Amino acid sequence: MIMSALRVSLSAGVLALVMLVAPAHAQPDLWVVLLQSQEQAKALNYSGLLLNQSGEFSQSSKLHHQVTQTGEFEVLERLDGQPARWIRQNDEIQCVLPDRKLVLTERRQSSASLFPRLTSLKDSISELDKLYTISELPSRRVAGRSSRVIQLKPRDG
Repeated sequence: MIMSALRVSLSAGVLALVMLVAPAHAQPDLWVVLLQSQEQAKALNYSGLLLNQSGEFSQSSKLHHQVTQTGEFEVLERLDGQPARWIRQNDEIQCVLPDRKLVLTERRQSSASLFPRLTSLKDSISELDKLYTISELPSRRVAGRSSRVIQLKPRDG
């Protein structure tokens, strides 16, 4: 199964997530929707483009995620600027820098910081709500599909 695209846009301290979803039957709490999307991103096979934007700077990457019998396998390839590719099998990550003819390998103690993690299991929605305001922006079409746009703004400005 291929999961629809997820677009992350950072601009002036605002995080907006564009999620391509099937039409909702009811309006669940936005925090629940966001955390469910996070869980689905760990459990489903998908590939697509990821766009990160901060002010005038933007960077695009190609992402492939697969769930196997041995866990998660992921490849993230930078499409702009210096070539780089990150290959992750569970908690082992390799960074391939072809221009430098270099491969770096690292083992993570926890996968809590890997995409698309928002929080660790010990954190709760109430803790996130202390740090961010959450709101739903007008829906839009992305890649020919209806999408929901959920915006997070840091409370500290």
